[in-house]
Amino acid sequence: MHCGGAGHRAWGTPAPTRPPGPRPLPAPGALAPFAAPATAGAGSWRTVGRPVDGHAAVYETMLVPPGGNQPAGLAWMDANLLSARLYSGSISPGGGPYRFTAPIRPAQAASVVAAFNGGFKMKDSHGGHYTQGREVEPPRGRAAPPAIDRRGTVDTDPRVSVFRIAGLLVLASIALGVWASIYWLWLGVFVGANMLQASFTGFCPLAKILAAMGVKPGMAFCKRQES
Repeated sequence: MHCGGAGHRAWGTPAPTRPPGPRPLPAPGALAPFAAPATAGAGSWRTVGRPVDGHAAVYETMLVPPGGNQPAGLAWMDANLLSARLYSGSISPGGGPYRFTAPIRPAQAASVVAAFNGGFKMKDSHGGHYTQGREVEPPRGRAAPPAIDRRGTVDTDPRVSVFRIAGLLVLASIALGVWASIYWLWLGVFVGANMLQASFTGFCPLAKILAAMGVKPGMAFCKRQES
């Protein structure tokens, strides 16, 4: 700021203002203990961890679960101030590079508020793993974990759209070949040949059509990410 003599006004350049950040959510309300007598502080939240723009983002408390005799920790996180980021293990699942892989780099660690271990190894999950456009472990029937895309759409088996339509076309070709014309069997031949070549090349015309219609084609025919 520059100041003038008598009869002059003081002029200054306003300091640059930082754009307002997300509005924090209201603090969580106290939880009622499952059974009496409750331990001291049970269900009462207290702030922990690194604040975000001066606001508390993580709260924790303790409660004894029903039928138990030892308290268990609970955490509440402000979804307006925080976002989740999945770091793939360097050994399990391995097979990177991924966008984020352990260990966390110092530049990213500067903004980390909390970290949690995934709690399992790929060889013990028995359900498959799909991440960042690649199939790390193939899904195994009903044990397959749900796949969630960027739009939030959940699919317990992302390949069902292609396989379901292909199966219906094969059955239709057989039925029409029996009751209408034997030439309809060529439809089943075409579908089978297409599925065979797709298993080698990863290119499926039906998957392309479904993608154009906004239907998730599934991980069987997703383009692999470049390293």
